[in-house]
Amino acid sequence: MARLVSWILLVSLLTPGAAVGGLGAAQEATAEIQNLIEPLRASALAKAQKRGYSGADFEIWKAVSFKTQVVAGRTYFVKVQVGSDSFVHLRIFEPLPHTKMKPEVVAMELGHSEDSELSSFFNQIEL
Repeated sequence: MARLVSWILLVSLLTPGAAVGGLGAAQEATAEIQNLIEPLRASALAKAQKRGYSGADFEIWKAVSFKTQVVAGRTYFVKVQVGSDSFVHLRIFEPLPHTKMKPEVVAMELGHSEDSELSSFFNQIEL
């Protein structure tokens, strides 16, 4: 347990804007964040369509901004442009590295605009 706590503290010190348990400040999306969301596109679209999303496809899949939260892994809140004027907010959980589990979309908010504030949310679309 002490090892886990030490690792979480180390990650929080090395990660600007992320406090353990707290939601970090919004940042412009980086190549790292784009790489995080890239493999999640098809599953996010399928889950959104299953919940009634009428869009045929996410014609664009570009990370715009993000916030992070360190909690026995890391939670990312990412604003993603999916159309010329369409945006979604994703909540992505990235487990601790020793679990060897991949990041996954655990919640999503549809119908956002470029000006929508990115904030913490839970279960907006049951995934």
